[in-house]
Amino acid sequence: MLAVTAVALLSCVSPAALSVQNFGEMDVDLDVESERAQFNSTCKCGKKFTRIVGGTETQVNAYPWQAALFHKDINSIVCGGSLITNQHILTAAHCFAPETPLTAENMVVHLRDHDLSNPSETNLVERYAKTIHIHKHYDRPTIQNDIAIIHLNKTVPISSRLLPVCLPSSAKLKYGNEEAIATGWGATSTGGDTTNTLQEVKVSVFSRKDCLNRTAFEPIRITRKMLCAAGLDGQGTCHGDSGGPLIYLDQEQNYDQIGITSFGHKGCGDKVLPAGFTRVNKYLRWIERHTTEGVYCSGFTFP
Repeated sequence: MLAVTAVALLSCVSPAALSVQNFGEMDVDLDVESERAQFNSTCKCGKKFTRIVGGTETQVNAYPWQAALFHKDINSIVCGGSLITNQHILTAAHCFAPETPLTAENMVVHLRDHDLSNPSETNLVERYAKTIHIHKHYDRPTIQNDIAIIHLNKTVPISSRLLPVCLPSSAKLKYGNEEAIATGWGATSTGGDTTNTLQEVKVSVFSRKDCLNRTAFEPIRITRKMLCAAGLDGQGTCHGDSGGPLIYLDQEQNYDQIGITSFGHKGCGDKVLPAGFTRVNKYLRWIERHTTEGVYCSGFTFP
């Protein structure tokens, strides 16, 4: 299995403060009275797409919520993301930092993509950003609250090949020593180029105590709103995977997104030095507040 891993590498973390004007049409976590999320009982979130051909499972669109965030002027992938409603993408706030330079105006979101060099392979769906919500307490130097939501300009057609991922149903869930999967088009080796085809890697999620004992992410302080995870045998997330999902198969056999690829060390795929992820279940109320115009598929509930 190829290596795939995070992100805002520590060598790239800038001490500059977030400057909203650099981001174009963005709504930075407005405090508004929220409605509750809408659910569609006819679709089920978090179902991996599988199709058996001659006894072999095909991998195209296996993760039907996976999104690729492209800079349309340079035709290059900048970050990953995940479909959570029929018109919202969950990703990392640092994907919109000035050095990226991804904005609402120059971004195009690819869904149902697999091989970036062959978009006709999967009936690619493209959408643009209507609004980008960045957490108002996102802090670039420390990578705190590294979470953002893209409100798409149009809804997407839900199917087995284009389906939202589930979110966790509780902010109290713990994932220490659990196995999870990270996906993305990031580099497969330290210093390498991003890949054309979507990659997946199994990782082990550390408890916060184990994460703190294994490494120091200065100036990043590992908080309870973060997760750490590392792959085996040199596998893990790498630059280019930022914003992509860390998913976990729950007891109902649905894939829940438990993390957003956020940060890591200079080297990729180190089984001793873990990568860092935004912990999704600590932001459920924030996510719900900014997605009331979308429709979720059933399979989880907000607390």
